[in-house]
Amino acid sequence: MRKICLILSAFLAFTLIPVRAQELPFAGGEEVSYTIHYKYGINADLASLKITSVQEKTDLHVTAFIKTFRLWDSFYKMRDRYEATFELAPGLKPRTAMRDVKEGNYWAKCNYTWGSDLSSVHAVIDKHNRPHRDTVLREDGTIRDIFNMIYFCRAADFNRLEKGAKIQEIVAMDRTVYHVTVRYAGREKKKVNGKTWNTVKMGISLKVRSGERGEGNTPVTLGDTDDDFTGGEKLWFWLTDDGNRLPVFFSANLRVGSIQGRLAEVSGNKYPFTSKTD
Repeated sequence: MRKICLILSAFLAFTLIPVRAQELPFAGGEEVSYTIHYKYGINADLASLKITSVQEKTDLHVTAFIKTFRLWDSFYKMRDRYEATFELAPGLKPRTAMRDVKEGNYWAKCNYTWGSDLSSVHAVIDKHNRPHRDTVLREDGTIRDIFNMIYFCRAADFNRLEKGAKIQEIVAMDRTVYHVTVRYAGREKKKVNGKTWNTVKMGISLKVRSGERGEGNTPVTLGDTDDDFTGGEKLWFWLTDDGNRLPVFFSANLRVGSIQGRLAEVSGNKYPFTSKTD
């Protein structure tokens, strides 16, 4: 189940295209819910993911909550909360982020704070059976959190990207800095819950190149990450091909089984959903 959470985090971390649209496709008040589906032996809806946003002066505060459905709580209870605050302006400058995870007997809490230098972030991390960490993650480029990334990508101008284009970006997750490759796979019709959408399709892969440079400049290896999603392009997602650029579906293969997420409900969207064809 921790592997599934990492896949969900990767889904939220896909948003990496540095080509800006003129108008942001979102505003405070947007609420989106997804149903998480797992396939391996069983074939069932496992959990829900709800994302809400509130405008706070010039910033956007985003909150997400992942929880298993009651049927699965007795097998493996998951209650994960994420929060992020970033500037509601072109560039979407990250300010703070938080990850609070409770999964079975495992727990973790991570807090991130940015200053004026976006190539470094102060990270305070506490995890089950791991020592307390208070460090600074540094890279040669802007570091973003997973939620800042998803909104950063939604603000991209996909009309200026060529099919097959690949972009490299950086995201902080736990005590690790990931280098992320996003590939634009073009436009595609996608059926979700019986409704057909015109979508923009993207693929993502993650790779660890460096980690905690604030503590002895020691690299973090793949074996340190407990990650089931590194290396090849294994995660695919689909955004509405309209002014909202809202994710409607994602799919990923795990070492054991696969996971999917599909749009369940949405309200407070900034623009009409012209990409829905039926």
